Amino acid sequence: MSAQELSPINPSNRNALIDILRGWALFIVVLMNILPFYWHNKPENFNISEFSTTWWMVRIQFELFSTKGWTLLGVLFGYGFAQLLYSTEAKGINSYRYFLWRMLLLFIIGLINSAFYGGDILLDYAVVGALLLFFFKLKTKYLWAISIILLLCVPFLDPYFSQHKWNVEWLTALQEKYTKAGELGAKFLLNYIERLQTMIFALNYSVTVHLVQLACFLLGILAFRFEFFNTLSTVFKPLLKRVFWISGSLFIVVLTIDSLVRYVFENEAVFKVVSLRYVKAIPGMLLFASGFCLLYIRWPELRLLQALKVVGRMTLTNYLVQNIITFILFIQFKIDMEIYGYTLLALMIFVGQAFFSKWWLSQFNYGPVEWIWRCASYRKKFPLRKENLLV
Repeated sequence: MSAQELSPINPSNRNALIDILRGWALFIVVLMNILPFYWHNKPENFNISEFSTTWWMVRIQFELFSTKGWTLLGVLFGYGFAQLLYSTEAKGINSYRYFLWRMLLLFIIGLINSAFYGGDILLDYAVVGALLLFFFKLKTKYLWAISIILLLCVPFLDPYFSQHKWNVEWLTALQEKYTKAGELGAKFLLNYIERLQTMIFALNYSVTVHLVQLACFLLGILAFRFEFFNTLSTVFKPLLKRVFWISGSLFIVVLTIDSLVRYVFENEAVFKVVSLRYVKAIPGMLLFASGFCLLYIRWPELRLLQALKVVGRMTLTNYLVQNIITFILFIQFKIDMEIYGYTLLALMIFVGQAFFSKWWLSQFNYGPVEWIWRCASYRKKFPLRKENLLV
């Protein structure tokens, strides 16, 4: 592969809306990744009183944002996958070999990140992303069918696999051993054990989450085939409005049904048959995504959108930094706060990253981790500083 034949997209030619959506998804990710640390340093018998202020804050955040960040990133990942493979094929390059190399590099980055955060998503993206090569050549109608079937099956598979878990005694023993140790290395190992347990042995994750990821990846490929982001303000604007109102209505209806079953009828046995988690999450994700698309069409220079854009251009760097910050605060120093402190901290981290990303991108062409990943992917050193950009 010649470096002149294949190069990353010039920063000036990036699609601004895709970066905005990445930035929004990353905000959801930092908010939802920080929230579980509220329980991390609490006593084992700690519990939140139902309908207390804390309970309402947690529930509202989970209902509004849970699962809606990584599913949106999944759609954007599938879009980028298709864009990359079509680009390499058009230049006569072995696109499959190149993409597998790129996924291997992402897997390595995920391994590094897993030391700081046991809920890393990059490993999943690398593994499930590699499977996309089996679907890339399928006709559009088959991609639609597979993605829809997967999303329809998951609500029934999720409760089934939640009730059928693999008990891995040696992993449990390792976890107990390293929990008692206070060294930094032991804390890294605990995160790796958590990632291994969840990604492989927790079936409601290893099966259902990966099926949802695959469905979102396929939707991203479809978006590329229909040139969605390139014809957004013309061809797809009427459709966007319908998606916004339909997905919003569906999200509210399902959320209402879920709340009635849980708190009015108090019959959670139904959730052993069907789970509404992804039935809420996918419409919620589409509601936010279509809303930001419409906002961008109407006010592309809105300051909020510009902040999201610069964060989205450095998604990988900002995601890793978020996890390092939370590791230092909550695992290394074991900081404990009231529930609102975690929400406020997530906002502070994201706003700080927006300012830092804006400054960094005024000086450099890529985020630091993005630059390393691109150089390794294309096996060529690209100019990092703005003044060295080749025209």
